[in-house]
Amino acid sequence: MVYLNKNETLDDIISANNLTIIQFGSESCGPCFSIKHKIDDWLSMHPTVNNRYIPVEDFQAIAAQHDVFGVPTTILYCQGKEVIRRSRYYSLDEILFKGEDLLKIMENN
Repeated sequence: MVYLNKNETLDDIISANNLTIIQFGSESCGPCFSIKHKIDDWLSMHPTVNNRYIPVEDFQAIAAQHDVFGVPTTILYCQGKEVIRRSRYYSLDEILFKGEDLLKIMENN
């Protein structure tokens, strides 16, 4: 995953791409680290999917603006709209399967 740069605007990233996966996490969070690597594996097979990893320690205001108050939180956006969000204890597979479905739909259009 690509770490959010302090010069980037998250809303611009989300609105400028067809499919974006965002993970809010903490550098001291074991589950965050594990989920990040699973998302990285999925992204390697889907290079058109935009992504950002956002360490909440460095981006507290952005996390609050996006109603993220616990980590890990993973959000999938399609054409600028939030499609699915999961926080704390969740199945990452649900998000990745939804991403697969959306990619197939976009390919057929």
